[in-house]
Amino acid sequence: MAKAVKTTEKKNAAEIVSARLLEIIESTGVLPWERPWLNQASAGAARNFTSGKAYQGVNALLLSAVQAAAGYSSPYWLTFRQAQEKKGSVKKGSHGTPVVYFNIISIEDRETGDEKNIPLLKYSTVFNLDQIDGIEAPTVEAAPVRSFDPIEEAERILAAMPLPQVNYGGNRCYYSPSLNYIQMVKKADFKNSESFYATFFHEAAHSSGSASKMARKGVTDPIRFGSETYGVEEAIAEICSSAICLDCAIFDKVEKNSAAYLKSWTKAIKADSNLIIRAASQAQKAYQFLMNIKPEATTEATPEPEKLAA
Repeated sequence: MAKAVKTTEKKNAAEIVSARLLEIIESTGVLPWERPWLNQASAGAARNFTSGKAYQGVNALLLSAVQAAAGYSSPYWLTFRQAQEKKGSVKKGSHGTPVVYFNIISIEDRETGDEKNIPLLKYSTVFNLDQIDGIEAPTVEAAPVRSFDPIEEAERILAAMPLPQVNYGGNRCYYSPSLNYIQMVKKADFKNSESFYATFFHEAAHSSGSASKMARKGVTDPIRFGSETYGVEEAIAEICSSAICLDCAIFDKVEKNSAAYLKSWTKAIKADSNLIIRAASQAQKAYQFLMNIKPEATTEATPEPEKLAA
């Protein structure tokens, strides 16, 4: 029997953007990905008094927990030495809190004799500003008020999408398969409107792979971060997002960062650009689902009579 022939009324959006992203990847040497939203630490986030920088990772969690439990009013923390340098003194009976950090040290490789750098985990003890006398808290300038300029076509497309619950806030963007919701940073925290929509469409693409929708393995199964399956799912989401951005006429504003994101994943799993090609077909299906486009009709070509006998 003759094979089925699919009719195509419109060019495959995922193939169009995939070709463009591959072109950028192959023609560009260094292609760093830039996070499209600002790293906005809340005013109450634990931070170092001397540098003014907010603590990250486990240090942020630990200090925030201690701060809440002890009822400290200040988000600032100092080491004993930093307090002395500022002409302050730690209150008698105060207990410090340990924070960890890495120092890079150079050692000689026993086998090759070459010098190599290794991270050395260290810790120091810090005290909350409430535990210190003689130091005034710095005046914190109010963060500038940022605005968000919606893009009409992108808003129209977004409003029509079959989406789960969407939450705004925090400093991360992700889709939670287990709880079935999309978490987005506040719109005004994005560097520009195009970046918000590109990121939103990326997370929406992940949501299309949930068990109740398209049931993609990279979403429904417990997948190790950085594995090939994980990388393919990221490529699917990014290509799908790019295809929707093409429909919104904003693809040219985000294509380089999208290419950089894809390149980071192909490098991470030690694969090549074939990952993008393999992901494109699934990305097209996700694109059709989110854009409420019915799958293209499949028709069978009528075989010639003499070929039936064969």
